[in-house]
Amino acid sequence: MLPSFKNGDYVLAKKCRNYRIGDVIIFETKEFGLVIKRLISIENKTVFLKADNSRLESSICNIPLSIDGIIGKVVLKSKLLVILSFFSNKNK
Repeated sequence: MLPSFKNGDYVLAKKCRNYRIGDVIIFETKEFGLVIKRLISIENKTVFLKADNSRLESSICNIPLSIDGIIGKVVLKSKLLVILSFFSNKNK
């Protein structure tokens, strides 16, 4: 998902009742495990995903997938050091 997400980024996802076009989601696949992709279409119980990096194509993009594969919507992206710093300073 370059340039939006880089190796070493940590994400926090939240399960939602309704997902919207453009949401960045975590999707579970049998072949690749958990992947981060952008939601581009929702039709009944079917979704279509795309990657942010147009130079690289993913085999799970632009094909119909079950909405049941959605783990959650990405609500936070950070480096581990930033997250640790936030929690260590929270009680000060």
